[in-house]
Amino acid sequence: MEITKYFDGIFVSSDEGCKKPDLKFFRKLIDSCKIVPERAVMVGNDGICDVEGAKNAGL
Repeated sequence: MEITKYFDGIFVSSDEGCKKPDLKFFRKLIDSCKIVPERAVMVGNDGICDVEGAKNAGL
């Protein structure tokens, strides 16, 4: 779909050696991209793994 140019990065939990909602994954995102968690939005397709995991990480 050629949309990757619109993102600063794309992270896949399995590439990071964990599985969402593991906080390790979200901390990697936060640290790597210098994210301010309360100013970030998680885009995902799973209410538990993506949304709850992001909420637990402060996003």
